[in-house]
Amino acid sequence: MEKLDPDLLEQVIDIEWDMFSTAPNEGGPADCQSQRGTFEIMRKAQAATWNNAVLESYLQDLRDAQAMGRNLMTEKYGRMEQVTFPEEYAKIAHLLPPVSEEVQSLVHELAALHLVWDREAAEKYPLLRGRGRPLTGRQGDPETSAQTYLEGEYSTFSARTLRLLVKREQDAFDSGENLVIEQLDATVRAYGWASIDAAEAHLRGKRKAPRG
Repeated sequence: MEKLDPDLLEQVIDIEWDMFSTAPNEGGPADCQSQRGTFEIMRKAQAATWNNAVLESYLQDLRDAQAMGRNLMTEKYGRMEQVTFPEEYAKIAHLLPPVSEEVQSLVHELAALHLVWDREAAEKYPLLRGRGRPLTGRQGDPETSAQTYLEGEYSTFSARTLRLLVKREQDAFDSGENLVIEQLDATVRAYGWASIDAAEAHLRGKRKAPRG
């Protein structure tokens, strides 16, 4: 896997954090909006499956959004409501930039790849994957699924970035990589585990431990 440019990655994280921590939230700021350490772990784990071409293009997306006064994190969570809270989404849909047919097509292509990977991850690491979001969700289900989250986020990317991401992920798929598993592995390593297998084994041991 290509080694990511740490300077590019830090620039992306800085802008994302600024957007995330200032995104409006009903009822006031959420606890996670003050936890930069956790935010960095999750975002860096995702970026670990990209390459520098994707990262550089996405950084430009973020800069372009800043120049236009857009908060991509606010837009991402707003788009998720199309599935999770459709009635609320109807009230804000007019505030969100339109998504082109090309972007929609690329997002659906990426979502299809991730669903295959996610199902394989659930089979190989059921306890660890079981702690994450459900794979898919139904219209009106308030729990955000992995698919809804992915589609909401990628709908904020430019077509340029998405084309690069599709190429990266299709190449990975064709070569037998599973980027969902790689992202989970990067996440647990950031929390101190030697590998995803070690983390799964730990959870398996906890499940079998007798109750005191």
